[in-house]
Amino acid sequence: MQFESFNQILPNLFLGPRFVAEKNIENLIKIGITHILNVTKEGETPYKSQFTYKTIKIEDDLGVQISDYFDSSFEFIDSSIKNNGKVYVHCDAGISRSPTIIIYYLMKSQKKTLKEAFDFVKERRTAIRPNISFFKQLLKSEVDLFGFEKPSISEEIYAFGIFKDIFPSLSYNDFCSFYEENGRDILKTEEDILSSLIRDF
Repeated sequence: MQFESFNQILPNLFLGPRFVAEKNIENLIKIGITHILNVTKEGETPYKSQFTYKTIKIEDDLGVQISDYFDSSFEFIDSSIKNNGKVYVHCDAGISRSPTIIIYYLMKSQKKTLKEAFDFVKERRTAIRPNISFFKQLLKSEVDLFGFEKPSISEEIYAFGIFKDIFPSLSYNDFCSFYEENGRDILKTEEDILSSLIRDF
């Protein structure tokens, strides 16, 4: 189910932006939200009389180890749902941090591969785009959870999808060339792609 600005992922699990949890709580109350998982640097909990909160105070930054919070987030969501609660998970925009947490939850709770969990969430909230560092941490978690020798989706394919959104003219072959030339360093790859496109323009 899709609402004006947030989305239902499972019957008792919802994903969206920060402003809904701060300025639009009547909609959360209306659908029966009981728990809020706040994945923003500020970690504000303004309505403690209406909701049970968990906060993860992190930025959407490539240097953040969001995987340090995977298991505690899983426990919060899982115990809330098992006790007939409904959980709203948010970061600032509902695009990178909070989807990463929900994707991990689906991998662990429903035994979905990373690709299956990512596709499942993206079908319900099309704007999601975890940063490449968070995605790499999900790749590692997939190996840890399932013992895969080969991930269900490659870092290259995921990263290409991100860059394709930013640089529509970029081909997959060109992206892979940039990626390999830069030692599979995504930040150097981004700089190289941008420099190349500027030169071509």
